[in-house]
Amino acid sequence: MACTTTLPTDRSTNTIFENLNMSDFIQADFSAIHGVRNVRVSSTPGRISVEVYMSAFGKDVRRKVYAKQRAFYREFPHQEFSFYLVDESRSTLENAIA
Repeated sequence: MACTTTLPTDRSTNTIFENLNMSDFIQADFSAIHGVRNVRVSSTPGRISVEVYMSAFGKDVRRKVYAKQRAFYREFPHQEFSFYLVDESRSTLENAIA
């Protein structure tokens, strides 16, 4: 499964992503997955960290999230990513230990 949307390469076309930065693009793409409750993106020079908060940690949802991760690695090979999955169905203490 690849990203459901692509970043525009031709700025002469009028697309919804024309004025979005990479963080907005990542949030929109992961948020489209049913079962993803929230997405937080932060960046430092050379690295983008993505926290994906899931309302259910089911196998189907995880597979879709993992597929998105692979798509980002493939589509942006020179960008370093760190992806973190957070199971919101567990308590905060369990998430901190996991």
